[in-house]
Amino acid sequence: MSTDSSPARTILVVDLLLHDRSGRFLTVRHVKSAGWHLPGSAVGEGESIAEAALRCLKELTGLSRQVSDVVLIDQVPAGDAKERAAHLIVVVHAGTVLPSETNVAVSNPPEGWVLTWLHRYELGDYTLACEQQRIERALSAAERGMRAPLYLHGVPVPAPH
Repeated sequence: MSTDSSPARTILVVDLLLHDRSGRFLTVRHVKSAGWHLPGSAVGEGESIAEAALRCLKELTGLSRQVSDVVLIDQVPAGDAKERAAHLIVVVHAGTVLPSETNVAVSNPPEGWVLTWLHRYELGDYTLACEQQRIERALSAAERGMRAPLYLHGVPVPAPH
């Protein structure tokens, strides 16, 4: 049992689950890393989860849309030596893109990033096991309509238009 009572540092992360009409979902990979994952970003100081989701979506894809539903929350505990911070990952449903948006979403990513659309059956070939599980569960929750609304100070974030 540890005698250190100070709380572990936790980074709040928002990931985006964005679909196209053919059942694919958007994934991202940094050119210097292995494995594809859902697009996401750390939530900045003073920024809400919804604001971070909108910022991330705009920065990575150029798309703008309202997000209001959580489909999954995942926790990655801190490392034993406390050098690696814990992560709390909130996966939000960012909706379905129009056919005209599918190419726009991947055509001009920030430098160092690559975006692509994947089908569920491709997950094992492109993602790390932990990311595959997170994506599978988020997809299942979204398909079943299992969503929890995002709130900010006890007030629901506006629903998508």
